[in-house]
Amino acid sequence: MSDDGGAEKDFEVLSFDAVRALPEWRELWTHQRHDWRYYEVIADTLSGQFTLEALILRDAGEVRAIQPLFLVDQDVTEAAPAAVRRVTGWARRVWPGLLRMRILMTGCPAGEGELGCRSGDETWTGRALLRALARPELARRASLLILKDFAASDRVALASFPRLGFVRFPSMPGTVLRLDYSDFEDYLQQRLGRIGRKWLRRKLRDLPGWTMEVRQEIGDDLEEAHGLYQQVLERSELRFEKLTPEFLDQLGRQIPERTRYFLWRLHGRLVACSVCSVADGVLLD
Repeated sequence: MSDDGGAEKDFEVLSFDAVRALPEWRELWTHQRHDWRYYEVIADTLSGQFTLEALILRDAGEVRAIQPLFLVDQDVTEAAPAAVRRVTGWARRVWPGLLRMRILMTGCPAGEGELGCRSGDETWTGRALLRALARPELARRASLLILKDFAASDRVALASFPRLGFVRFPSMPGTVLRLDYSDFEDYLQQRLGRIGRKWLRRKLRDLPGWTMEVRQEIGDDLEEAHGLYQQVLERSELRFEKLTPEFLDQLGRQIPERTRYFLWRLHGRLVACSVCSVADGVLLD
């Protein structure tokens, strides 16, 4: 609601289907690393794991920012030892909601969070987002409010959040590698010592039949690639969203110029797959 108590709303929450019909939706998210198409692929292929919505932020009646929201019932024992999960599973036969927490997150369900506004409006958007999340009609929808995986570059825009009780935690560690090499041999010469180059070349020589391919669509390798992903997911101690075959497939179909599939084969059999996005000179794994 409006801060001055007027009838005009300065924010509202809409279903994602309603948001897709807004003309400002595509405009405000065109320049983001994960643009409007990425969120639509999420909505179409990961439904059922969370409730995807969007917060519409207005200034004097004009839609100035659109911030995705999603509600998720998080199992707080997900990263606990197997014995704890087993005991919890038995107890949930009686108390199904035991150690589950409803969380309202703003950001991207499957990736880094970004502010959905025009360039230069980040500070205004951060303040408007804080005012909206502080309102009881939003705050009481969940036990915990989270801004998920926003970059360090957004800290200035989000600087007022600690005053409302928000606490910043470091996210999963990331690594950056500058790709300013003419080819792989140039990379080896610049980044590895003589012994390291010798060791790596010997390892590659011992892999006859090894090939690597880069594509913009996954094509006929979808089933095998998703099978590899499921193997990694089963071994992982931390689990969040579960990517579906449709998600992996639609990324390349809907966003081909920004999607890259790296496929490694050994004797023709797919043994590894990495899905990356490309935007503004950055290859994001």
